[in-house]
Amino acid sequence: IAALENLFHYPTDGLCDGLGYVAYFCVKILKFSVFPPQQEKDICGKALRVYLLLKGRENRDPDWDEPMFKCHERLPSARSTEICVFCEESPLHAALTLSRCGKCRQMCYCSAGCQKAHWKEHKKTCK
Repeated sequence: IAALENLFHYPTDGLCDGLGYVAYFCVKILKFSVFPPQQEKDICGKALRVYLLLKGRENRDPDWDEPMFKCHERLPSARSTEICVFCEESPLHAALTLSRCGKCRQMCYCSAGCQKAHWKEHKKTCK
């Protein structure tokens, strides 16, 4: 998404919908095991991340959730004890380091953007 902001200052609904469909299509095609395991892992992880970034945690489409998460769950590296609480990204399938909420140290985030996006929800329980 950040790379797209260089092209489009305000992503249009059509652009976001298109990216969502691409992510969904990637997950659907992975049912046929046409890619080597490492590529499958990378595609599935990126598709899920795009889906969650576009839809957020509250606006996800129930019809899309099932194939997205089934694809993600069947990948052995997706089973991590620590994931970003906003986008559900794991350091096991992406080159990232998680950091914790500076106040309560309970929540993990993959980026300042995810932490900021989750703050409205998290501030209710942060101690």
